[in-house]
Amino acid sequence: MKKSTTVIGFLGTKLDAPRGEDRWEKWRPTLSVFAREDFQIDRYELIYEKRFAFLANKIIADIKQISPATEVVSVHLEIKDPWDFGDVF
Repeated sequence: MKKSTTVIGFLGTKLDAPRGEDRWEKWRPTLSVFAREDFQIDRYELIYEKRFAFLANKIIADIKQISPATEVVSVHLEIKDPWDFGDVF
């Protein structure tokens, strides 16, 4: 029985932001993990703040387009200070 692979990632509000159809020409960290043909992701946990829900939905749609077999789970997490290691983890 094959083990399933789950990846946990934070939404990048700058580099992940799509910019029209040319978004496929730019490197976006959240989507780059799906670029490897030898690494199948069964489940992706996307962590983001509610104020970036629109961007998260765009990224989820792009993930579904390039990796339709991946289950994407969106997780709301409000972080007071993203630079505070203790607050984030």
